[in-house]
Amino acid sequence: MIDYKAREAFVSADPSYAELERKAQKLRDEASSVHAELVRLSYKLQRLLYVRDVTLEQMWKLEDTNGETDDMLKDLTANSGEAWCGMISQGVEDLQELIFAVCNTVAEQSNHHKALELEAKDRWALVWAKGKELRAAWDAMQKEKPEA
Repeated sequence: MIDYKAREAFVSADPSYAELERKAQKLRDEASSVHAELVRLSYKLQRLLYVRDVTLEQMWKLEDTNGETDDMLKDLTANSGEAWCGMISQGVEDLQELIFAVCNTVAEQSNHHKALELEAKDRWALVWAKGKELRAAWDAMQKEKPEA
């Protein structure tokens, strides 16, 4: 009968196995962190796109203002509807630059996440292989022991 607890303690006590496992866990944690950042950036991108759409919609409404609305804008802000459209248009361009920057960051982080996932997968394969090797060594040692 195999003493599984003793065998796993033997495997875990091996310094090379422990080091491989520690490095694999570190990669898994880093990949998880990058994934969380990707989710955060995706929500940020979604919010920026909503703001851009609403802003464009409001800008189009300002372009279609009547004389009364234009006079009210001049009285309240010292700028006409046309001036407001120009400022909003420039703001939308600034916002689109930010959106493109976030898109680039998402693409870069996504590539980084994929690379980390692949590296972690390879590292866990090494951990598994080393564990298998150590378990086989444990089993061989147990077979060599004289039975009591």
